[in-house]
Amino acid sequence: MENIQVKSLAGDYEILFKKFQIMPEDFIITDTNLVKVLGAPLEDHERKLVFEPGEVSKNIDSVLRIVNRLQALNFSKTQGIIALGGGVIGDMTGFAAGIFKRGIPYVQVPTTLLAMVDSSVGGKTGVNHRGQKNFLGQIHPPERVIIDTDFLKVLPEEEMANGYGEIIKYALLDLEFFEALKKKPSMTAVIAHCLRIKKRYVEADEFDEGARMHLNLGHSYGHIIESRYGVRHGIAVLYGIEIIIKRYGDRELLENFYRLVRRFDIVLDRTFDPAELEAYLFEDKKVRDGHLNLVVPKGIGDIGILSVREKGSDR
Repeated sequence: MENIQVKSLAGDYEILFKKFQIMPEDFIITDTNLVKVLGAPLEDHERKLVFEPGEVSKNIDSVLRIVNRLQALNFSKTQGIIALGGGVIGDMTGFAAGIFKRGIPYVQVPTTLLAMVDSSVGGKTGVNHRGQKNFLGQIHPPERVIIDTDFLKVLPEEEMANGYGEIIKYALLDLEFFEALKKKPSMTAVIAHCLRIKKRYVEADEFDEGARMHLNLGHSYGHIIESRYGVRHGIAVLYGIEIIIKRYGDRELLENFYRLVRRFDIVLDRTFDPAELEAYLFEDKKVRDGHLNLVVPKGIGDIGILSVREKGSDR
């Protein structure tokens, strides 16, 4: 698979499709799941910091733990660290790298499908705070991204489904990708296609002030469903997309969405009351002057932005 070059104001970086190998000099941020999966190569590696897997670790205390360890090791501004794990590890490692000495390099080595197709690229980093998703963070792009699809061989099916949710989002954003999925391409080709779509958005709008908002399709409702109901991120995003299409889309788009869901053998069998979710909608970090921009698909590859005003707001 051909590598992908991403342009960034902070410095261009490359997405490499290759096998990842741990080197003695690497300082690795990872979780206990990866230590079990990789065994001795990671277990015996001394230069590492290990967290509990999942959202339980995605907080400012974990970031400070990384920063304190780097300070104790007297890390310089030119030394880099490696985020080896899923989106949680990648987000908080990138955040720690961004604030330590005002920024040091880091490498993203995503080990989940969701992180491979989405969160490892684009430079968005951060942690949850007081129940709000990714409330603290910054944009700090990686030095490079390594995609090693061998990690997918040991990924549980529910974690694969988590990644399928973001893949479906990309298929709604891009007609070419939507059509390509009908031919059932390899997973490596699917990942590469998603990353090329994300590259396009990130290069056009690195700081999320315009077109890059499209990548938030399903996320405003999805983050509430994820945080309040314990639904995994990718599936929560699908529920968020379903709500948006039912409220603002048409029957053809909804059917195309459900075809994609069935294509990946996902079952959306829970019902969420939009009115109940909206009670939390304006806690979203993207709210500006009492308005929230909802991403609304008009059709496959035809995406619009709807500005919604908070009730009671006079701004």
